[in-house]
Amino acid sequence: MEIRSVNGRFLDLKWRLPLFLRAQEAALERVVREYVARGRLEIHLDFSPKRTDLWRANLNRGLANAMLDEMEGMAGNAVCPSSRT
Repeated sequence: MEIRSVNGRFLDLKWRLPLFLRAQEAALERVVREYVARGRLEIHLDFSPKRTDLWRANLNRGLANAMLDEMEGMAGNAVCPSSRT
């Protein structure tokens, strides 16, 4: 974690979060606002798990196939504009 601050009249938060934490930004902001009233804060959180089993990804194959089917259907229905010469 890295936090940088500059004095300012109002509270201005800038976040750099891992993708899996971006949905929690509002909750994290509420916590920061409990302790900080003003200034510009740049907060950078980085996450690197030490356990290799946490790096494992799971793919919902049914959902992925449904999404691919939808994209194929959209591509088949797409109308390409004629090129103008």
